[in-house]
Amino acid sequence: PLPPNSPLRTLVPGETITTKDYRRDEVQQMIGDICAYRNGHGCFFPALCWKHSIIEGCRKGDVRKSGATKMWKLLGGLVFPYPGEILLTRDGEEIPTYDELMYGLVRGRSGVVAQYTARINLPWRAEFSVAVLDDSINIEKIREIINAGGLYAGVGAWVNGGFGRYILTS
Repeated sequence: PLPPNSPLRTLVPGETITTKDYRRDEVQQMIGDICAYRNGHGCFFPALCWKHSIIEGCRKGDVRKSGATKMWKLLGGLVFPYPGEILLTRDGEEIPTYDELMYGLVRGRSGVVAQYTARINLPWRAEFSVAVLDDSINIEKIREIINAGGLYAGVGAWVNGGFGRYILTS
Protein backbone atom coordinates (compact mmCIF):
# COMPACT_ATOMS: atom_id res chain seq x y z
CA PRO A 1 0.00 0.00 0.00
CA LEU A 2 1.04 3.57 -0.63
CA PRO A 3 1.76 5.91 2.28
CA PRO A 4 -1.10 8.35 3.05
CA ASN A 5 0.95 11.36 1.88
CA SER A 6 1.98 9.87 -1.47
CA PRO A 7 1.03 11.94 -4.55
CA LEU A 8 0.29 8.62 -6.29
CA ARG A 9 -2.83 8.17 -4.11
CA THR A 10 -4.65 10.76 -6.24
CA LEU A 11 -4.10 8.94 -9.54
CA VAL A 12 -6.99 7.29 -11.32
CA PRO A 13 -6.23 3.88 -12.93
CA GLY A 14 -4.89 4.47 -16.43
CA GLU A 15 -3.95 8.09 -15.71
CA THR A 16 -0.38 9.18 -16.43
CA ILE A 17 1.67 11.95 -14.87
CA THR A 18 4.77 13.79 -15.97
CA THR A 19 7.65 14.53 -13.68
CA LYS A 20 7.63 18.21 -14.68
CA ASP A 21 4.51 18.63 -12.51
CA TYR A 22 6.42 17.70 -9.34
CA ARG A 23 9.55 18.70 -7.43
CA ARG A 24 12.51 16.33 -7.59
CA ASP A 25 12.00 15.10 -4.00
CA GLU A 26 8.32 14.38 -4.75
CA VAL A 27 9.29 12.34 -7.83
CA GLN A 28 11.82 10.36 -5.79
CA GLN A 29 9.22 9.70 -3.12
CA MET A 30 6.77 8.42 -5.76
CA ILE A 31 9.39 6.09 -7.22
CA GLY A 32 10.27 4.82 -3.75
CA ASP A 33 6.58 4.24 -3.00
CA ILE A 34 6.35 2.02 -6.06
CA CYS A 35 9.54 -0.02 -5.71
CA ALA A 36 9.65 -0.68 -1.94
CA TYR A 37 7.94 -3.69 -0.39
CA ARG A 38 5.92 -2.26 2.52
CA ASN A 39 2.82 -3.26 4.42
CA GLY A 40 1.07 -1.78 7.48
CA HIS A 41 3.97 -2.87 9.71
CA GLY A 42 7.04 -1.88 7.72
CA CYS A 43 9.45 -3.06 5.03
CA PHE A 44 9.50 -6.71 4.03
CA PHE A 45 10.68 -9.12 1.38
CA PRO A 46 8.16 -11.64 0.04
CA ALA A 47 8.92 -15.28 0.79
CA LEU A 48 9.39 -15.82 -2.95
CA CYS A 49 12.42 -13.46 -2.88
CA TRP A 50 14.03 -15.57 -0.14
CA LYS A 51 13.26 -18.79 -2.02
CA HIS A 52 14.82 -17.37 -5.18
CA SER A 53 17.87 -16.32 -3.16
CA ILE A 54 18.32 -19.80 -1.71
CA ILE A 55 17.97 -21.53 -5.08
CA GLU A 56 20.29 -19.07 -6.88
CA GLY A 57 22.84 -19.29 -4.05
CA CYS A 58 22.95 -23.07 -4.38
CA ARG A 59 23.35 -22.82 -8.14
CA LYS A 60 26.11 -20.21 -8.00
CA GLY A 61 27.82 -21.87 -5.03
CA ASP A 62 27.54 -25.33 -6.63
CA VAL A 63 25.97 -26.87 -3.50
CA ARG A 64 25.28 -30.57 -3.95
CA LYS A 65 22.97 -32.96 -2.12
CA SER A 66 25.17 -36.01 -2.43
CA GLY A 67 27.64 -36.87 -5.11
CA ALA A 68 26.70 -35.26 -8.39
CA THR A 69 23.13 -34.17 -7.54
CA LYS A 70 22.94 -30.37 -7.68
CA MET A 71 20.73 -28.96 -4.92
CA TRP A 72 19.34 -26.03 -6.90
CA LYS A 73 17.64 -28.41 -9.33
CA LEU A 74 15.74 -30.04 -6.44
CA LEU A 75 14.87 -27.04 -4.29
CA GLY A 76 12.11 -25.42 -6.38
CA GLY A 77 9.50 -27.89 -5.15
CA LEU A 78 11.11 -28.73 -1.80
CA VAL A 79 11.95 -25.48 0.02
CA PHE A 80 9.32 -22.99 1.17
CA PRO A 81 10.23 -19.97 3.34
CA TYR A 82 7.33 -18.54 5.35
CA PRO A 83 5.41 -16.41 6.34
CA GLY A 84 4.54 -14.80 2.99
CA GLU A 85 5.77 -11.32 4.00
CA ILE A 86 9.02 -11.54 5.95
CA LEU A 87 9.48 -8.29 7.89
CA LEU A 88 12.83 -6.54 8.24
CA THR A 89 13.84 -5.18 11.63
CA ARG A 90 16.66 -3.05 13.02
CA ASP A 91 17.49 -3.02 16.74
CA GLY A 92 14.33 -5.03 17.43
CA GLU A 93 12.06 -2.46 15.71
CA GLU A 94 10.28 -2.85 12.38
CA ILE A 95 11.82 -0.74 9.63
CA PRO A 96 8.98 1.59 8.54
CA THR A 97 10.37 2.65 5.15
CA TYR A 98 13.43 2.42 2.93
CA ASP A 99 16.59 4.35 3.85
CA GLU A 100 17.65 5.55 0.43
CA LEU A 101 16.50 5.54 -3.15
CA MET A 102 19.25 4.23 -5.42
CA TYR A 103 19.65 5.04 -9.09
CA GLY A 104 21.55 3.00 -11.62
CA LEU A 105 21.78 2.24 -15.31
CA VAL A 106 20.89 -1.29 -16.40
CA ARG A 107 21.41 -2.86 -19.79
CA GLY A 108 18.11 -4.16 -21.12
CA ARG A 109 16.85 -5.57 -24.40
CA SER A 110 16.05 -2.11 -25.70
CA GLY A 111 19.32 -0.55 -24.57
CA VAL A 112 20.42 1.08 -21.35
CA VAL A 113 17.60 2.13 -19.04
CA ALA A 114 17.46 3.94 -15.68
CA GLN A 115 16.53 1.81 -12.70
CA TYR A 116 15.46 3.06 -9.29
CA THR A 117 15.41 0.75 -6.30
CA ALA A 118 14.74 1.27 -2.63
CA ARG A 119 17.68 0.40 -0.37
CA ILE A 120 17.62 -0.54 3.29
CA ASN A 121 20.97 0.13 4.90
CA LEU A 122 22.79 -2.31 7.15
CA PRO A 123 22.26 -3.61 9.76
CA TRP A 124 18.91 -5.29 9.30
CA ARG A 125 17.47 -8.60 10.45
CA ALA A 126 14.74 -10.92 9.15
CA GLU A 127 13.21 -13.88 10.93
CA PHE A 128 11.47 -16.62 9.02
CA SER A 129 11.04 -20.37 8.90
CA VAL A 130 11.78 -22.74 6.06
CA ALA A 131 9.70 -25.83 5.32
CA VAL A 132 11.75 -28.54 3.60
CA LEU A 133 9.71 -31.35 2.05
CA ASP A 134 12.53 -33.89 1.88
CA ASP A 135 13.52 -35.73 5.06
CA SER A 136 16.81 -36.82 3.51
CA ILE A 137 18.09 -33.20 3.62
CA ASN A 138 19.59 -32.85 7.11
CA ILE A 139 19.77 -29.68 9.21
CA GLU A 140 23.44 -29.05 8.35
CA LYS A 141 22.64 -29.13 4.62
CA ILE A 142 19.70 -26.75 5.21
CA ARG A 143 22.07 -24.33 6.98
CA GLU A 144 24.49 -24.65 4.06
CA ILE A 145 21.84 -23.86 1.44
CA ILE A 146 20.51 -20.83 3.36
CA ASN A 147 24.03 -19.44 3.85
CA ALA A 148 24.81 -20.08 0.17
CA GLY A 149 21.75 -18.00 -0.68
CA GLY A 150 23.01 -15.14 1.49
CA LEU A 151 26.56 -15.30 0.19
CA TYR A 152 26.13 -15.95 -3.51
CA ALA A 153 22.73 -14.42 -4.33
CA GLY A 154 21.41 -12.24 -1.49
CA VAL A 155 17.94 -10.77 -1.40
CA GLY A 156 16.57 -7.59 -2.97
CA ALA A 157 18.30 -5.13 -5.25
CA TRP A 158 21.81 -3.69 -4.82
CA VAL A 159 23.18 -7.01 -3.57
CA ASN A 160 26.56 -6.18 -5.13
CA GLY A 161 26.83 -3.30 -2.66
CA GLY A 162 26.44 -5.79 0.19
CA PHE A 163 23.03 -4.50 1.23
CA GLY A 164 21.14 -7.72 0.46
CA ARG A 165 23.68 -10.19 1.80
CA TYR A 166 22.70 -12.24 4.82
CA ILE A 167 23.94 -15.04 7.07
CA LEU A 168 22.02 -17.57 9.10
CA THR A 169 22.33 -16.88 12.83
CA SER A 170 20.00 -19.54 14.26
